[in-house]
Order: sequence, then C-alpha cells, then structure tokens
Amino acid sequence: MMPNGLDLLTVGVAILSYLIFLFTHGLLLRSSESFPASRAILFSLVLGLAINTLLLYLRLRDDFAFSQLFLIFFASTIIYILLIFHYLVWVFGMGEAAIRIRLLRELERTETKFATLAEIKKNYNAQKILNSRLERLMGAGHLTFDGKFYHLKSKILLIQIGVERFFKKLLGIPV
Repeated sequence: MMPNGLDLLTVGVAILSYLIFLFTHGLLLRSSESFPASRAILFSLVLGLAINTLLLYLRLRDDFAFSQLFLIFFASTIIYILLIFHYLVWVFGMGEAAIRIRLLRELERTETKFATLAEIKKNYNAQKILNSRLERLMGAGHLTFDGKFYHLKSKILLIQIGVERFFKKLLGIPV
C-alpha cells in the first residue's frame, strides 16, 4: 500500500518540526551557558509544536473540516513527540539514568533501605563501576581483552560512538 500525499505531508511536517527542534535546541545549548538544558528542551519542543501546527493549518485549512484537520494534526504531533522522546532518551537520558538506577539499587540492597555517603562509596566506587561495565561490554561482544589491552570488537559500537560524537559536536558538548 503506497502512502498518499496526505500521509507524506503528515510525516514530513513532523520530521521538519523535529529538525527545527534539533536546530533550536542545539543553538540554545551552544549560545548561552545561563540557559538551562531543561528550558532549552521545553522552548525547542514548544517551537517545533507551534511550527507543526502552523504548517499543517496553513496547508490544509481550506481542504478539510476541523475534525479531519484535528486528526491530521494529532497524528503529526504524535510522530513529532515520539521523535523527540527518542532523542531525549538516547542523547540525554542514558548516562544520567544509569547512575540514578545504580544508586537506587545500592540503597535497595541495604537492609534498612538507607545508607550514609561512606556506606554508598564502599559499595559504589569507581573501580567496581569500571569492572562491571567492562564485564558487560565483553559479555556483549563489544570488547575483547588480550591480558594487557582492551580492544573494540563491535562495528555497531564504533558507529554509535561516531553518531554520539556528531550530536555532541552539533550541540556544543565537549567530546
């Protein structure tokens, strides 16, 4: 089944709005250190949503009834939001979530469900984190260890590193 012009317009406007979100977000993060990341995300999200709405309205206002226009807008907005959700989870959320989850697991393992900073540091320190991550990477086949050096083995990991570097440079985040 071939997509029709309306399908392509709906998806195309969502993608264009997403690209505007990326551009605006990157510009805000690079241009002002006083502009927090959360505000940059919110401002970029709202701007993209406004552009999504405006473009669809201007293009389709004469051709469709309000109820039809609303459904087209809704579909385009859902696509736009899912693209942003993927971006935020992939670029911003992974590292932060891993740290939070690990800390919560460490607290959950204690009998009392609370601990002092010294107790947390005893079980959650740089060496244990490094060993755990290296074991996971080797277990997943991303790294090998020859007794002296760790070697990248996974081409997929190299591609992910390249994409991550691209986005960090685009956003002005030090690589």
